[in-house]
Amino acid sequence: MFVPYHTLPTSARIWIYTSSTPLTPEEQAYISTELQAFCEGWTAHQEPLQASFMLTEGHFVVLAVNEEVCNASGCSIDKSVGIMRKIGEKLQKDFFNRLQVGLQLPIGVQVLSTEQLKTAIANGTVEASTPCFNVAALTKQELLNPYKPLAETWAKKYLKMVTA
Repeated sequence: MFVPYHTLPTSARIWIYTSSTPLTPEEQAYISTELQAFCEGWTAHQEPLQASFMLTEGHFVVLAVNEEVCNASGCSIDKSVGIMRKIGEKLQKDFFNRLQVGLQLPIGVQVLSTEQLKTAIANGTVEASTPCFNVAALTKQELLNPYKPLAETWAKKYLKMVTA
């Protein structure tokens, strides 16, 4: 069953999907329509999941489940992956590329490939303190402060590679 994202507890489990290019208003409207319908009927072992989603920073889709009501199962998670693949195919976007990094830069939020990240570190555009969107967050609580310094994320290894 769909509920507004803000009504979910901070313990809600989340999955984050990233678009390398900004989502247009039309794409955001399409995603919202598809995910609201999906959340309305999303179940785990025939039990309705209390679910929601949030589009944020123009690049990120956050899908959430209140596991205090019902736990997401492997099959229900597979269904969520399926809807995101369907949305990605329709919009010609890859929401499953885990080798990209969302950064808060002076020009706005940018999603960089690892090669672009290495170049940005080398030329000084990106540094250890650059805010990086926390795609590794597992709960709504962890996403309340969505940015961490790059040096505190999985991508910190690129700081060492470039400066070594």
